Amino acid sequence: MMKSSSASDEATALPVPDATRSSTESLLSDRPLPAPESDPGAAEVTSPAEPHTAFFDTALLSRQYVRERTRYIEELKRQPGMLRKLVTASVLYLTRRMIWSFGFFPIVIAFWLPLVFARFNPVVMVNNLLPSLQSFVQANPQAQAAALETVFIAWFSIGFAFTIFDLILTPFRNPLEQATKYHMQAWLALRAPGVRAADIEAADLVQNDPETVQKSDSQRADS
Repeated sequence: MMKSSSASDEATALPVPDATRSSTESLLSDRPLPAPESDPGAAEVTSPAEPHTAFFDTALLSRQYVRERTRYIEELKRQPGMLRKLVTASVLYLTRRMIWSFGFFPIVIAFWLPLVFARFNPVVMVNNLLPSLQSFVQANPQAQAAALETVFIAWFSIGFAFTIFDLILTPFRNPLEQATKYHMQAWLALRAPGVRAADIEAADLVQNDPETVQKSDSQRADS
């Protein structure tokens, strides 16, 4: 009976696959399993997007931005009151700069420097200025003319210097550019929320760069 049962067990025993035998042997021998082979199809699916795709979207938005900005500027230039607004804004800007540079700063400096030399004592300042004024009044016409010419040169040089600095620090704001800026901000808010005009202008500069354009064309050809 024992021999027949053992023979039946050997007949019903299933063959063990090689993969299972190798994994079992590796577990028993404490050796690491071989790394599974990567599936090339899965790698292609999970690979990130190519960089030139995002660049092409940004370049397309940049071209639309420039086209809309050019169209709106041409539309504003055709308006009859835009030229009058531009001339009025220019005259007001120059008038303010001249008054600020030739009126405020020379007068402040003319009173500030003597006050500093007098150690911020008005009585001492007046006592120091009275002899100079008295000598100017009692001088001959030639000396008075020379003194007035010196004062005029000092006033003009101070006003001219402050005018140059004022024009650099506070440039003229064109009403045409201001209206275009507000219009393009609204245009970007509708078509590309969260995108700033500075980013679009930077993307337009990158797009017009010859090296960037050549690189983008080569990437598109490879794809």
